[in-house]
Amino acid sequence: MGYPGGIGFSELLYHEHANLLNAARSLIEKCPCAYGCPSCVGPTLEVGKSAKEIVPQIIGLILGK
Repeated sequence: MGYPGGIGFSELLYHEHANLLNAARSLIEKCPCAYGCPSCVGPTLEVGKSAKEIVPQIIGLILGK
């Protein structure tokens, strides 16, 4: 169900996107799983065994770091 005008997260996410991506990268890097899991990158059967290695690199490219 949609709400006319949204529920107010867009502006906050726009201003906090770098913090959000850094937090996601930190979560992935600290996760003890070998290949990635639903808690960090998603189910291995859906994202592949290299997702845990690749996703932090993608985040770095997005952030320019």
